[in-house]
Amino acid sequence: MNWFKTGCFVGVVLVATGVTLAQTLDDAYVGASNATAAAITDPAPDATPAHVASGRAELRGQSYSTGFESPFVVGWLGSQQGWSAWGSTLQPQIATTGTPYAGTQHLMIARDPNVATGTYIGGTTPAFSPAYHSGEQYQLSVQVKITATNGSSYYVEPYDSATDIVTTRVLFYYGGGIYVLEYSGGSYVWASTGYNWTANTYKELKIVQTLGANGPIQYYYGGTLIYNDLNGIAAATRLDYVNLYSDNRNSTSIGYFDNFSVTEVQVVGACCFADAHCEELTHAACSSAGGTYEGVGTNCSSFQCPPLGACCLYNGMCVIRSQAACTALSGAWQGDFTMCTLGFCPASPLDCGPSTLFSQPVADPNGSSYSSYFSDSYYAWIVYDNYVVNGPIGDLHWWGFDLAYDPNSGWSECDQLNPRFEIKFYPDDGTGRPNTAAPACTYTLVATAVDTGILYGTWHLKEYSVNLSPNCTQLSGWVSIRGSDTTPDTCLFAWLSATGGDGLAYQYNGWTLVEQNRDLAFCLTAPPTGACCFADGHCALLTHSACTLAGGTSWTEGVLCEPLNPCPQPQGACCYPDGFCAVTTQLDCQPPGVWHPEWTSCTPNPCPPPPVTGACCSTTGTCSVITQAACGTTGHYYGDNTTCRPGNKCPASCRGDMNCDGQVSFADIDLFVAAIGGEAAWTHWPCPWINGDCTADQNVTFADIDPFVARIGQPCP
Repeated sequence: MNWFKTGCFVGVVLVATGVTLAQTLDDAYVGASNATAAAITDPAPDATPAHVASGRAELRGQSYSTGFESPFVVGWLGSQQGWSAWGSTLQPQIATTGTPYAGTQHLMIARDPNVATGTYIGGTTPAFSPAYHSGEQYQLSVQVKITATNGSSYYVEPYDSATDIVTTRVLFYYGGGIYVLEYSGGSYVWASTGYNWTANTYKELKIVQTLGANGPIQYYYGGTLIYNDLNGIAAATRLDYVNLYSDNRNSTSIGYFDNFSVTEVQVVGACCFADAHCEELTHAACSSAGGTYEGVGTNCSSFQCPPLGACCLYNGMCVIRSQAACTALSGAWQGDFTMCTLGFCPASPLDCGPSTLFSQPVADPNGSSYSSYFSDSYYAWIVYDNYVVNGPIGDLHWWGFDLAYDPNSGWSECDQLNPRFEIKFYPDDGTGRPNTAAPACTYTLVATAVDTGILYGTWHLKEYSVNLSPNCTQLSGWVSIRGSDTTPDTCLFAWLSATGGDGLAYQYNGWTLVEQNRDLAFCLTAPPTGACCFADGHCALLTHSACTLAGGTSWTEGVLCEPLNPCPQPQGACCYPDGFCAVTTQLDCQPPGVWHPEWTSCTPNPCPPPPVTGACCSTTGTCSVITQAACGTTGHYYGDNTTCRPGNKCPASCRGDMNCDGQVSFADIDLFVAAIGGEAAWTHWPCPWINGDCTADQNVTFADIDPFVARIGQPCP
């Protein structure tokens, strides 16, 4: 049973959308850029702790600013005035007893004893509304005072919550240096500004950044330009939050932040309109006026706006673009200053994309005839069409209608809720018909259904698509697509006929196969590839099925493994010589840290404590504080936790024992006499010259003779 149309219908522009997954950028690695920065351990740009913002900060045309004065109240930042805090309820605080830059209050981030060392604590601004976007420029300013070095590191971090990456990051390193995030050689690195921050003094940090592909960034500290990044950060295209936080490393410093502001910088550029005239406008004003923004720094005197015209896309849509932009979209440009009108572009076959293996495009809705064949379990109808492909089939797209019959009004459109289909692929039975008794691949799937916007008569054409997992490897034969019982079960699927093909299909009418001299609209595509992530953090570009077979832990369609590995990296304990432990990735564990993948927690601390040391006198008289093993047999070790005299001089071990045999005897007399000649002439190291100081005045003189004689016969302590 089928319905058939001959005659004239009014068509509309065809609109169809495929099912894709948005590609995201994550897991960008922040490494050390030089020896000074080598000890920095820091999260990747997308590893900012989660925040919850309850307020909105209006930003356009004005500055968002706060000095943390009233209506902020003294105490935990919490969610005051739309900000959000991370850490415990003790830190950070708004404090009147501290040292605000101006007024009476400011943001204080101190060591939080309720969370582990190395845990990021701080605050997040309200969400800027609307967010900054590519081509726009902002200026961030904040007064920063850190009380002392060798405490915690502090960060100022503009952030994009939509892509979960930072737009930049400034690090006030606990050792005293100021570092900024830079994108270099395909990866994120810390770049030293060459400047140190001033302890216990408020100074203004200012960031001026142009968002977009490699937009420039300027960094100022105390009014001085400390770093000018001309290349910017490739992924920084949006800004809607700023994070202020510390690594909670040490309690010996406190970070104060005051007079915080983010201001829009009105930057104009060439804005091209459909009639090719140019105006210099901001990015936002250009978009609002319907123009195309050509970028920051462009101007109408040097930029020639290309003429725009109608561009007919592969799916029949009409858009206004330049000829170059139309070509980039694989469209057909219709000429200078042509305009899109209803029905301007012919309804063309829907293209399933570059990975298409086989396609039969939809019949022309404006043509002389088209057919639609019911293929639905409600009436036991099944439609089959043949195909040939040269590789595994990963996706199936097809076109048709959802129709219901009413005895009083006839056929009308309906909508299936979660439309389910039974899909089968068959080999040929040798007579040019499908071998229905031996399907090679069988699926029962809920399809994604999209209204294309094109009308066949008064009925809306729908595009259906499914992902086939596992992929079907039947390279030639027949495919059947049959609506399954769904809600409502009286809403039936009708498969639209196609343009082209071999003019052969079959419909099962409940008891026999009936040959049809039409083809059906469908296409078969190769399995999509994507990033396949493994437990060890490495990435491979595979199909979904191949990823599963290879033991992958996750798969993301359309995402590449290069230039940035999007896979989460395994975590392990990073142990430092002083016994400090931090859970990081292997790349984040910078020397002198040693990464231990076998330890995934720092609670309790698995890292070995620092070795016990003591004073060691060498054969040249130089004293150093090292381990007993390092002192060896040629040096003289004074015991654990002992220290050298000023100037790295050897300490006394036993007064009067000039040969270090453990007692004062006549054998020490000649050496004592030699010691009176001064330390510079002493040649009996590692036995220390200062052992001759029997008067404890830090020198060996004639005054030590009598006390030395009195010591003869005495054992050493």
